[in-house]
Amino acid sequence: MYALINRLAALIMLIMAGVHGYRVAQPFDVMIAGQAIPQNVSLPAAVILAVLAIGLYLGARRV
Repeated sequence: MYALINRLAALIMLIMAGVHGYRVAQPFDVMIAGQAIPQNVSLPAAVILAVLAIGLYLGARRV
């Protein structure tokens, strides 16, 4: 059960990383509470989310 939850979390993070990667390739505006989020936030977010997703997936394989 623990491995399944980790794999699901890894999949969600991988999707989020993909959306941030898409935002880098095809810029579009993101507004949170009326504040625009700068484009330069998406690239580090995509990298961090991808690394976390890989770590979760590999951790799920060891369980």
